[in-house]
Amino acid sequence: MEISQVKGNTWMIKSWELIPFYRLDAHRIILLDSGQADQRTELEELLQREQLVPAAVLSTHAHIDHVGNNRFLREKYGARIALPLGEAGTIASKTGIMFQNIHQSFQDVNSDILRRDLECVTDRIILPEETRVEICGVPFGIIHTPGHSVDHICIRTPDNVLYAGDALITARTLEHAKFPYAVHMQAYFDSLNVLRRERADIYIAAHEGVYTDLIPEIDKTERKIRTLLNRYLLMLEEKMTANMLTARICRTFGIDSHEIFFLAYLELSVQVYLNYFREHGLAECWVEDNMIWYRRKDNE
Repeated sequence: MEISQVKGNTWMIKSWELIPFYRLDAHRIILLDSGQADQRTELEELLQREQLVPAAVLSTHAHIDHVGNNRFLREKYGARIALPLGEAGTIASKTGIMFQNIHQSFQDVNSDILRRDLECVTDRIILPEETRVEICGVPFGIIHTPGHSVDHICIRTPDNVLYAGDALITARTLEHAKFPYAVHMQAYFDSLNVLRRERADIYIAAHEGVYTDLIPEIDKTERKIRTLLNRYLLMLEEKMTANMLTARICRTFGIDSHEIFFLAYLELSVQVYLNYFREHGLAECWVEDNMIWYRRKDNE
């Protein structure tokens, strides 16, 4: 890990993902997300080397690669934790964490290095109507961009640097991702349109890129996801379950998973795609033999 200045007091940590931070002074900082738990050793080494002390963590959403070190930083440095309302509850308890990972037991969560320390109480909950918050006396702009997660936010620093978190999964990142993740696909597209209207001097996407113009990246990302959705729709035959469609997509893209958690993640993604198809009149579902079946609707 290394740090580089973005603009003014806005800096970022460069790793396999980008973690921005805002300098309060020579040593105290506010992290925008905290990375994944398996980055903790590197993060701690960097903080010590650069003589940085996290006074707070303002997180975009509660996925493991964005809040994985919140609890650690809260316990070691007394860092105050800020999260949107819909995200804060999901990591407030082991039950909430399990709800996000429905195929994992308590034992699985407790033995998983990426999830066992996720449980963390949020000190400052950001409400849906809030468009500005003060953290350690510093005003940050808040843009609500749900879709990737239930209550994802983007964060504007006082230097007019806009951190998009995962509201924008760049086309470069999606190039090898066959199952783009969202909890609600239409909300994700709607949030991309919200980002189109936001103007900043510099934009940071967590995975990964720094831009002076975000619109070309938004366009490429939307085209990539819509292309994948069209392919999935064509794979949906006359009578299929969500699991059957998942298996077909895996075969098409050469994915062979033997891990329960990873396959459950893929099935959850496919369920989101199916919901999107139904919302737009592209597919229908029905119950038969105590199973939910889907089929593509070929509009005449």
